[in-house]
Amino acid sequence: MAEVIDVVAAALEFTKVFLELKEISTSSAHAPEELHELIEELNLTDDILRTLAEQDALMSEYAPPMITQKCRESCKNAVEILKPLCIQLSKSIERSRWRGSLRTVLKDASIEKARRRIERAKSNLNLAQMATLSVMSTLNLQQHASTQTLVISAMIMASKLDNGDNVERRLCKPNVAQSTCTGTMDSHHQSCIFNSDTVAQIEKCPARRRSLWLGKRFEIIRDRAGGMSTFTFRTYNILPRDAPVFFLARRGDVAGLQALFQRRDGTIFDRDENGQTLLHHTWVSEQQSMLTFLLQQGCDINETDFWGHTCFYSFLMQPPALHTDTLHALTATSSIDVDPEIVYAAAKWQPLLLTNIVSMASPPWYSMDLATRLPAAYAGCRSSGSLDGFWCLLSQTHLDVSCLTGRIDQPEEVYVSLVERLARTMSAPPCPDLEGWRSLLRSAVELNGFGVAFKKHCSSPMLSYLGFSGSLLGHFYGSLSDLNHHRLSCRIQNWAREVLLAGQDLQTYGHWEQDLLLHTRPEYVMSGYGYWWYYAPIKVRLLNFVYGPSSEDWKIWASTSLDEHAGEFWQGVHFAEPVLAIPGSWPLTNPSHSVDLDLNNYVMSRRGRRRISRYLELTLAELETRFYYEYGSLSSAVEYNVQNGKKKKAERRQFHAKHGITPPYRELVS
Repeated sequence: MAEVIDVVAAALEFTKVFLELKEISTSSAHAPEELHELIEELNLTDDILRTLAEQDALMSEYAPPMITQKCRESCKNAVEILKPLCIQLSKSIERSRWRGSLRTVLKDASIEKARRRIERAKSNLNLAQMATLSVMSTLNLQQHASTQTLVISAMIMASKLDNGDNVERRLCKPNVAQSTCTGTMDSHHQSCIFNSDTVAQIEKCPARRRSLWLGKRFEIIRDRAGGMSTFTFRTYNILPRDAPVFFLARRGDVAGLQALFQRRDGTIFDRDENGQTLLHHTWVSEQQSMLTFLLQQGCDINETDFWGHTCFYSFLMQPPALHTDTLHALTATSSIDVDPEIVYAAAKWQPLLLTNIVSMASPPWYSMDLATRLPAAYAGCRSSGSLDGFWCLLSQTHLDVSCLTGRIDQPEEVYVSLVERLARTMSAPPCPDLEGWRSLLRSAVELNGFGVAFKKHCSSPMLSYLGFSGSLLGHFYGSLSDLNHHRLSCRIQNWAREVLLAGQDLQTYGHWEQDLLLHTRPEYVMSGYGYWWYYAPIKVRLLNFVYGPSSEDWKIWASTSLDEHAGEFWQGVHFAEPVLAIPGSWPLTNPSHSVDLDLNNYVMSRRGRRRISRYLELTLAELETRFYYEYGSLSSAVEYNVQNGKKKKAERRQFHAKHGITPPYRELVS
């Protein structure tokens, strides 16, 4: 008991010396910033030391003597290091009598020496804290085995009436038992007894408590499935995202990372500020050799970050797709937990890997309810996907009425329709499996898919085909040239032919679309590439829409906010400069880094580059330095855009000719 009193007394003595140092430093008006940082570090060590002193009495009663003695020695060593440091800093502050003398007394060498002392004390306190947590975790397991009070349940008594039709249940007040635990874990649990008529309720209640001490993360995880609880104690380092261990993992340098592990400058348990592991960084950069190496070292492929996302989920959210053979190689060496969230992400972002990922789902995907499978099937309706992926996600042999609409998880009832998703899918060429989506649209029309969609106030399939999203205040994903009357009418006529080909009467369908437009009067904001950085959003309004029994009778007119203000003189007087850059005009005055995005439109043309170089007084080399492109230079960027544009035009031309679609109308705009 005397040793316990000595530890507590040492902690109190250090607290007294530290408070005196803190008071003296506060009274100094010219204390440097380095001194305040040292005071904050000492304040943290003081809090940890007092916590250890409070837990020392409990350890002396339950922990083995060897571990208790080791913990006390670590605390004493930390006090012996920190106490002289506080006294020395107090004397240095008291010796300073004039302005600037304190900075002279506290030189860089002395500050660095004090920091090294604090780091040594932190190491001792870290060892003591880890020993304390280990003892407390062992103590919790022992009490669970002896008292069996770590089960969370409720007692439901059921008594059957004489007629056997009604069942009366009453919820009995549970007994509460307490078990000693660490300060980071709540140990109140409920226990109960079931009789023969009791309806048992089994749930999985994981409890996790995290704490961050001395740059390390500690976790005590309790996972209860059924009656027994499993405790897991984890500790790992929290490092910056630009740390060498993460940089080597992203680059795929296996030899460099292995050398880093041998020098003990990094481990497989390191995480960044968001809790992402080495596998998170490696999966995103698609380093197959690095993935294999980390799995061989013992990394858990199902480990989650602080947001609850595994590395596999983070990979699925990336645009590039990992090769199928690499996925097979990884699944052969480790087991990936595939839940509905993983399947939904794969349906949305990785259609090529969809079949492989669905086959790994546990429990089997076909055993899920329709409310889980239908949103994933809707997400699989993409122009880059295929009809086989849709049926794989739906896990049915044919459509029924319940598959025509799905409810979005929101406070109010908002429904999405299958025909609207198909319209969005078929509108974006090139669509490799267009014939498959056409057959699915015919199946939906046979079940009155359009009528069910409009009855439940779903979004307009016609507007989705034209590039509009949402019903009241949505977005238009297109360019200003796509809003030309002839081009817009050509696209709506193509959609009318698709609807007619599916077997839907155009007169009835046109009446539904017109009625929806008259009641909603939607307004859209241009959100296509090149329009999101403008100072004021460009709004799009639908002016008129006509339909008829033939697809050639369908026409639509749209207007933008630019057209509405074009003839108003006061609008030009109000602004010193036009809000939007006029084609062929000079760039904005007072150029800065914030307007580089606007100038990007000019560097794509030869005349624009000459104007910018004269306007900003830059040479061609300086111009290329300012406008950096991932392709190396402006000339290569322009060449890439030209070739990419020609490739897309050829793909669209081939797509339209193959499926009998009229190409969109084009007109020259000066």
